[in-house]
Amino acid sequence: MTKRIFLKIVLILIGIFVGYAVCYFHLKPSIRSKVEKKYVFAGTETVKWKIYREYPKNKKYSAQYDPLGVYSIEGGVVNSASSAYEIAYTILTAIYGKSLIDSEKPLVIKLINNKYWEIHGSLPPNSFGGVGFICIKKDDGQIQSIKHEK
Repeated sequence: MTKRIFLKIVLILIGIFVGYAVCYFHLKPSIRSKVEKKYVFAGTETVKWKIYREYPKNKKYSAQYDPLGVYSIEGGVVNSASSAYEIAYTILTAIYGKSLIDSEKPLVIKLINNKYWEIHGSLPPNSFGGVGFICIKKDDGQIQSIKHEK
């Protein structure tokens, strides 16, 4: 009788172990997989030449007199790399297609002269081809340039 109880306990423990192993190695790979990076912030850069158009040119408004309602916002309308990513990803996928832009992730984001967000795709090492590029003005979100290199 005690042998039967002992055998049942051993079989239950083996069943628990096998069940855990199956769940861990079969069901969890999607959970354990590496989280995909959406973008990489490449830092800020100062450029001495004027690259993009400016309107209004270096004007500062108070909240009472801002004619468009966007230039009095502290830090600009697009004040973070994550905001720039969301805008760029939405526009680039609408123009060039979701599958193409997803293949160019992570997008690289750089803040130029504290005025413009430059966002471009990235390619795997040792591969050839072009990537999507977009430039967004930090103050008002105006799109300065869009292209896809070949």
